[in-house]
Amino acid sequence: PSTPRKPATSQKPAPLPTDPISVAIRGLSTWPGRDGVRAAETLLLTGPDAVEPVLTALAGADAAVKPGAAWVLGKIGGPEHVPAIVRAAVERTNGQRLEAFFEAAWELDPALTKKWLFSFLVLDRPVFRTRATEFLADRITPDDRARIDNLLHAGANKGGVEAGMETILVLSGVTQAEDLARFPYQPTRIVDSVADIIV
Repeated sequence: PSTPRKPATSQKPAPLPTDPISVAIRGLSTWPGRDGVRAAETLLLTGPDAVEPVLTALAGADAAVKPGAAWVLGKIGGPEHVPAIVRAAVERTNGQRLEAFFEAAWELDPALTKKWLFSFLVLDRPVFRTRATEFLADRITPDDRARIDNLLHAGANKGGVEAGMETILVLSGVTQAEDLARFPYQPTRIVDSVADIIV
């Protein structure tokens, strides 16, 4: 004798929140598209009440909303949000829209953004390092010299050399050709400007 089977009951997923902030955050998944921009505008108009939910979205599992969330936080947040924005950028597995994170953090506090980006350049995240370096290239000042020297001495640039990648020194920054003798790792090429780099 077989026991009668109970019909399978399917668990319905919990309904998504329908409050305007939650709806707008979900809408950020299409940012910078038209609907995503509308969602961002809703959050901007909400103002300070949107900060915590946007921070939660930035740290959450939905990667699609993070660039838009970073952008919104760059408009309504404060300098204390720079670390969260840069951490979210570091966690991205591809380089898509990384500039949105960098620019959002920069709007909040340029000096703090530089500090956080420099601190993360030593990580084994080649796409992040490349994009962050590109972003910082036009924003380097003589005051950044000590940080750059520390990175070079720590061997941050050895990663490209040891990985067999071409490395390029752009002389429009603070490091000059005559400074190279101080460093154990040498670039593959030296150019005068980023414009001289042909990919």
